[in-house]
Amino acid sequence: MLDGDVDGAGDIIDEIACMPFYGAEELQVHALDHPDIAHMRELFLSRLDLRGEFALSAPTANSVEVERRLTDALSVLRRSLPDLYGEMSVLIRRIILVGSSPIGKAFDGAAVYQLWRLLFLNENRLTDRLSLIETLVHEEAHIFLFGHTIETALTLNGSNERHYSAIRDEKRPIDGIFHAMIVNARIVWAFSLMRKRDDIFTPTELGRMAQIIRRHEFMYAQHKSVIHNHARLSEIGRRIFSDADAYMLSVPAGGRHARA
Repeated sequence: MLDGDVDGAGDIIDEIACMPFYGAEELQVHALDHPDIAHMRELFLSRLDLRGEFALSAPTANSVEVERRLTDALSVLRRSLPDLYGEMSVLIRRIILVGSSPIGKAFDGAAVYQLWRLLFLNENRLTDRLSLIETLVHEEAHIFLFGHTIETALTLNGSNERHYSAIRDEKRPIDGIFHAMIVNARIVWAFSLMRKRDDIFTPTELGRMAQIIRRHEFMYAQHKSVIHNHARLSEIGRRIFSDADAYMLSVPAGGRHARA
């Protein structure tokens, strides 16, 4: 943990132990500068932005409006994807709203292994509900995968092994590419189901969903190629990959974004 920094790991464990416990029904949403998380702010930032790339700050948007948009997006998920919403309700217990500077690296949202069940959202992704839903499904997929890797890794490749992927200019670890592949599959699945709900979404939104699905189908194929050629999967990694790929192969090309 923390590259062998046992003392640093111990400090983080002590701080996490001091965090208040929230009941199963309570989703906590706070801005980064909210006083209730003041004692954890530096820990959150240090785990989220390890290399100082994102230039994170407190959000500047009106917190009431931001929370209204988030509530609306979650309500839409509950109505259109009750199973996924139920999973999210278990896996996401706290959402931290942040802002970012234009000089920082692009940042939509993030989940961090050391802060499991906590999700960061950039206020810039809260402009419309489809962007927010896509980000929620994306980051919850990471948390879902983190929950399967408490005792074992998804891949058995060395930590120094790097490969190019569809969405990064630089090489990245094979585990990150595996995560990206599963994110793509879950977004395709979620938005394919949502496209059937023309009682909830507007025609414009349904058209955008088709574009989102096609984009993630393309990225899934790119990531799958890297995994197929280079990954050494653990047993749990093989099982998760098999389930995702069975879904992606179950419908002919283009069928996933055909409306029922």
